[in-house]
Amino acid sequence: MKKVLLLLMVTCSMGQQNWVPCSELNDDLRYPCRCKVQVDRALQLGILMNCDRVVFAGDYPPLPYGAPIVSFSQRWAGQQSLPTQIFSSYGLPLKELDFSHNSLRRLPDRLLSGVRGNITRLALADNLLGDNLNPIFSTTEFHNLPALEELDLSGNSIRGLEEGLLIGCDVLKL
Repeated sequence: MKKVLLLLMVTCSMGQQNWVPCSELNDDLRYPCRCKVQVDRALQLGILMNCDRVVFAGDYPPLPYGAPIVSFSQRWAGQQSLPTQIFSSYGLPLKELDFSHNSLRRLPDRLLSGVRGNITRLALADNLLGDNLNPIFSTTEFHNLPALEELDLSGNSIRGLEEGLLIGCDVLKL
């Protein structure tokens, strides 16, 4: 409850326009990233977390359980791989995820398992997905994403998509 009140006070004082170090919003968000608070139409507070050009030393840091992070971005960070289950057990209301402009060659299993029902936008543009050995892109990570509206795979080496790749993505705009 204290964290929600703190976020509300910060939101009012910031006018919802400024990006600040995440640790200024919440002591649990000790990352070298920038954050911004947003209030949605239902007056729910959410945090937009921008870790663009941030390279985490060692293991990928865990995001605080139940943090109201609705958007996470880590573009231009040179990521070659992502940890398995990075968003699996965090109870995050994550709706937007952007790992564009990295060097990802594949997506780990269960990457989205904890946020599967929430994700509306997934950006993986300008990576190294797809390869010359198998020009048909295949993953089960896109299965059963019922809220997914936008999937950006542009700028990759994908020449074809495996049949059934988007099973359960009922509202995806093609």
